[in-house]
Amino acid sequence: MSDTSEKENSIIDSFKNVFKERLNSCMYGTFIISWCIWNWEAIYLTLFIDQSLLSTNTGFLKIDYLFEMYHWLSPDGWALSIVGLSWFMVRILIGPFISALVITWWVSKIDFEFYVKNLKNEESKKIALFNRENKVLDAQKGNLEIEEENIKIKKSIEKERPEKDRWDVEFEKIKNNDNFKEIMNSLKKCLYEHNGKLIASGVAGGMLSEIFRMPPEVLVYLDVNGLIEFVDGSKKSISSTSKGKYFIKKYIDEKI
Repeated sequence: MSDTSEKENSIIDSFKNVFKERLNSCMYGTFIISWCIWNWEAIYLTLFIDQSLLSTNTGFLKIDYLFEMYHWLSPDGWALSIVGLSWFMVRILIGPFISALVITWWVSKIDFEFYVKNLKNEESKKIALFNRENKVLDAQKGNLEIEEENIKIKKSIEKERPEKDRWDVEFEKIKNNDNFKEIMNSLKKCLYEHNGKLIASGVAGGMLSEIFRMPPEVLVYLDVNGLIEFVDGSKKSISSTSKGKYFIKKYIDEKI
């Protein structure tokens, strides 16, 4: 008995699952709805019209009235009525099936169009959000670069200020040196008249001769005090350091 009951329950469960799958199917569900629309009178009569009220108004029992609605026989009751049979098939099967097919096709198409439109809208939102975030990041990056540049400028100014203050003190000290004027004039002449060459030659009286030579003691003084640096590590040419340029400027200003 238990095996038989289990088999019966298994068959019933299988039938329920199949019925549930069919009912949840878009096509089957649409067909059922379409069938109800095509046959709404029969459903309404079966569920909501009382037997006694129907008999009083029509003189038919409910089953007879439904049969009259769907009969496909000729008036004599035996021969088939082509029109009646066609209308019966349209109401019971063909009409609901075609309606369900059209509705399913159009609903699927409309649903697909909405789905594509939604994807495009989501993609547009993502692109707009991505562009906005990029603009914000670029603006933040630009602000950071400006801040970093300002910090560098401030550090440079702060670094140069004590150096210039110290250079002013050194300038005042060496300015009292008896050879200060000779040192600064030699440095100016070497840098701006002979392109930094320590020994410059030229033609005088038809013969090649020296026209400038940086005095060794001046060269040593300039190098020791950090006013010059040798070009490419050689001892033939020099260039002015920031300190040297500052001293030259101070010398020219005070001289003027």
